[in-house]
Amino acid sequence: MQPEEMSPDALYESDLTAQFCARLQPLPSPLRYYDEFEDSTRSIREPHQARLFEIHVYGSIRKIDFNKRNQYSALILKHVFAMMLEQDLSPASIAINFAMMHDFTDDDLDSLLRTGPLEIGLLWSSWRSREWQKSTYVLVKQVLHFEADGFHASPYGHCLNSFTVDPCPKHLECFANCRHLSATTCRKTVKI
Repeated sequence: MQPEEMSPDALYESDLTAQFCARLQPLPSPLRYYDEFEDSTRSIREPHQARLFEIHVYGSIRKIDFNKRNQYSALILKHVFAMMLEQDLSPASIAINFAMMHDFTDDDLDSLLRTGPLEIGLLWSSWRSREWQKSTYVLVKQVLHFEADGFHASPYGHCLNSFTVDPCPKHLECFANCRHLSATTCRKTVKI
């Protein structure tokens, strides 16, 4: 049986998510949070490998299941989870926001990564028309907050610059020999 060949555009899209994940810092291990009900610190051991997070919330256990996600989407969402813990959000709030995570699909996450700052309004409008639960929109906003720090697609390839740390002097002029550009060979994105 021959392996299925992917189109250049499909390779670009999966490659984009893989490149984003390759730039991520390792997840802290373990992830720690405070369980107010039991008045104790809890841990999620080996979060990078875990396919299921169990969070203690008001005496019960809430599960966040990454099994139905591709490996890249799961990794990005785990980083968003860690970021939410860093923001001192309560475990209850985090569990509520991840409860409807299935509404925000892997394809939606890929679309978000491919969308630049000028197109995000159109993408957000299309998502608003879906009438997701409020917690899904909060989770998507957290993903946006996490993603907006750096890696983004441009018509010339991928810009690897983190805007919050080091603003790029050639922003949106990637074609002018920008050192942050990781050019792509995909015809769809190289045409000027």
